[in-house]
Amino acid sequence: MCVWRLAGIRMKLLWISNLERLSQELERVPEVGGLEIETAGGGWDALERLRGAEFGVVVASLPLPDWSAPDLLEQIQRIRSEVAVIIRTPGSTLSEVVRFLKLGAYSCIETEESPVTLALLIEEAAEYQKSRELVSLGSALQEESWRKFLVGESGAMRNVARLVRLIGPRRSTVLLSGETGAGKEMVARAIHTAGNRSHLAMVAVSCSALPENLLEAELFGHVRGRFHGSR
Repeated sequence: MCVWRLAGIRMKLLWISNLERLSQELERVPEVGGLEIETAGGGWDALERLRGAEFGVVVASLPLPDWSAPDLLEQIQRIRSEVAVIIRTPGSTLSEVVRFLKLGAYSCIETEESPVTLALLIEEAAEYQKSRELVSLGSALQEESWRKFLVGESGAMRNVARLVRLIGPRRSTVLLSGETGAGKEMVARAIHTAGNRSHLAMVAVSCSALPENLLEAELFGHVRGRFHGSR
């Protein structure tokens, strides 16, 4: 495993090749950085790695034993449909390149390309993949407008977001507890916005500001004439 330095990009790349050619091929790849590279010595090994980890870019160096490019592309897309796949193959015709692209490959190049050409293509694929992720994230945030109330991406905050997503659409009572300033009201607003009544106003009441003897009446209402001055 090695790390490339692509400015502003942190992403995993899977390099697939015949096990006998693998070390020789990687020696030709320039250190242009930012991508964490993992290698797979064949198609089956590659599919197992794709099932176990998130990869942004895949470079498949053909030929591979028992695998054709169309079959490999199909299997990769079944596991990771969003990944950018670069096919390296010797002597492809124009019709073959067009076929690979129609099958979902990001690009198709000769196996004897220059290191600079290969580096630029991988960088373009990584940037393309990163832009797709940002677009997807933006769409998700637009759909979940309540997410603006929760600041941060820590594990704890992701758990809070998961709970808000679960609780929001439900008709149930929720108790939020925590120290002063922890953000209980922000979470309450997120739950309200995520719910079916988000089009209605949320009313925040400070219970500590209400007289104890009037707390129940102020929150839940009262029968007219039940006590002096009630209407």
